[in-house]
Amino acid sequence: MVASIDGSVEFDPSVDRFNLFAPGVMDNPYPYYSTLRERAPVHFNEEIGLHYLSRYDDVAALGRDRQRLIRGDSISGIFAAYRDTALHRVLIYNNLFALDEPTHGRLKRLVTKTFTRARVEQLVPRMEGICAQLLDEAGLDRNTMRSLAENPEQARALRDDPSLFWTLPDDALRYYSTTQYNIRQAAATIELHDTKIPEGAIVMLLRGSANRDERRFADPDTFDLRRPDSAAHVGFGEGPTSCTGAMLARVEVQVAFRALQRLGEFRITRWDPGPTKLFWGPRAVEVEYQPASR
Repeated sequence: MVASIDGSVEFDPSVDRFNLFAPGVMDNPYPYYSTLRERAPVHFNEEIGLHYLSRYDDVAALGRDRQRLIRGDSISGIFAAYRDTALHRVLIYNNLFALDEPTHGRLKRLVTKTFTRARVEQLVPRMEGICAQLLDEAGLDRNTMRSLAENPEQARALRDDPSLFWTLPDDALRYYSTTQYNIRQAAATIELHDTKIPEGAIVMLLRGSANRDERRFADPDTFDLRRPDSAAHVGFGEGPTSCTGAMLARVEVQVAFRALQRLGEFRITRWDPGPTKLFWGPRAVEVEYQPASR
């Protein structure tokens, strides 16, 4: 797999084995995703033992399917560095992200009521105060800041039409998915696109790819605050495993980027990719901006 300067890739999934963890891939995974969706929607890399699913319909459907895809032992490798420690048991067996039903549902119900829209909106004044304090340090949601910096016409649209703030979190998360993938384990043999995924196999749901699937979203490589179906993205998960804090995240982004209007026009001058592959984003960001006139 070779990425070129212009963002295109030399990648033939019938010959090359896709590896999300290969050096440079996560700097810009979207050209690879496009090739996978078109030519190998079920792609197996036998060297690392992963099956990749890249199309929206497959990711959304199997993400909801608690009979065929479970968490099982799928994430144990992520915490391998903690093996044989007391923390390892906590991470694997007492982690909401690692649990299957019925334990997952029981624990999730305990916290879900805390994240209703009404409860979250009570936090808005405090969020606004924190944003005002952090704005001078550019302490904003960074794969939304990048979306707006790369699409200044959308930033201007926000200033002209404040109602678009409600759609901002969803199309930003669709366009640059913070969680690029989830790992699951096949609880039964899965037949998909003339390919069999055997029971026990480890499956990677490429959410970042699903959110750019042209079969689901028109002109998916365009960030568009007026997109009518932005909320259909799979960045927050789906069904029983959907993100408990999704409403909180939406409100936080809206509050933060209302404050962003103080920056006026801005551009990113430095973007250092973060070390993790699960949560796509930078370790550090620098911006230049022209303060908005008051």
